[in-house]
Amino acid sequence: MPYYGGIESYILNLSKFLVKNGHKVTVITSKIPRNSPRLENKEGVKIARLTTPAIVSGFPLMPHLFFKLFAISKNADIIHAHINSPSIIEIAAFVSKISNKPLVVTYHADPIIQDLNTEASRYVKPILGTYLNKSMDLILKRAHKIIVTTPLYMEKSNFLQNYLHKVVVIPNSIDIDFFSEQNSQVIQDLEREYNIKNNRIILFVGRLVKYKGIEYLFKAMKTVISTFKNTCLLIVGDGPLRNNLEYLSNKMNLEGNIVFVGNVNSRKLRNIYRIADLFVLPSISNSEGFGIVLLEAMAHAKPVVASNVGGIPHIVKNGFNGLLVAPRNYKELGNRIIDLLSNHVNSQKLGQRGQEYIIKNYSWEQTVKQIIEVYQDISESQE
Repeated sequence: MPYYGGIESYILNLSKFLVKNGHKVTVITSKIPRNSPRLENKEGVKIARLTTPAIVSGFPLMPHLFFKLFAISKNADIIHAHINSPSIIEIAAFVSKISNKPLVVTYHADPIIQDLNTEASRYVKPILGTYLNKSMDLILKRAHKIIVTTPLYMEKSNFLQNYLHKVVVIPNSIDIDFFSEQNSQVIQDLEREYNIKNNRIILFVGRLVKYKGIEYLFKAMKTVISTFKNTCLLIVGDGPLRNNLEYLSNKMNLEGNIVFVGNVNSRKLRNIYRIADLFVLPSISNSEGFGIVLLEAMAHAKPVVASNVGGIPHIVKNGFNGLLVAPRNYKELGNRIIDLLSNHVNSQKLGQRGQEYIIKNYSWEQTVKQIIEVYQDISESQE
């Protein structure tokens, strides 16, 4: 199964709905995992995967990207690239310039050096900072339009302040119909697979990277288990910190209460959402520009607890459709989880309100229309 996270999910859904609206879409991405197909047609979306000889700080290096993108751009009307994807976004901007094709950038999150999964030395950090500032300036200057997913991020981002005249706010969304299917037998199979039939289930879904703050969720679990001993935390996803997190869970004597599920396909994921009692996103920085997994959990009517960072408070309205906690405050996080597990009525109300809120505000049918309007405005301005 090809790897995907929040941005990858966004790109896949955007591409699928663009095709449904009569557009031709080619996606260029990395060949991760290595056994994934080099070329694929997924629901009308052409996908080209490039060999990735190395991954640096969680980001793939694709030496052939420039040549592939330049070749494809000859028959393209618009190049749509995504931040934060170091090296990839720079190449997309360069190809846009030399091929004279308009560039649209979806600005998912600020690139933050402190969030790299490997520690940069004190000599390297200033160099990276200077490069980051210069490259971001050139990219945003080249972009014809910049899409941000929440107005909060537009206000918070230092990089965007000189380019607000190009910015349009269009939210991330999910395919609501995709989450409506029910399969009770599959759910029973999952409960047997993870040996969690009689457990309270807390769910995390996402890449296992530094800014997700998973270690603080582990600390919160110590508080939760002191009240509800049969609580199980399912960690769905993979990433460069998996080995470290598995070691940490053992060191904290949590191995009996945490299950590392790894990457799963989308069908299995939606059934995992269904067996959960609540969903937690403990991110610790503004690198969490939106949090599509929050939409997915809320679409399943699951109560959510999330950190008050990045674009999260634009989705989670504290006390109405979820609960917000201060980042890194694992005691508060643990207590909020206990509150939800203790009060089924309130937990159910939060979940139902969340589901209604997502259905009303975050369907891809609405979002793709706005993005097509951006494309059309650019095309008309080029004539």
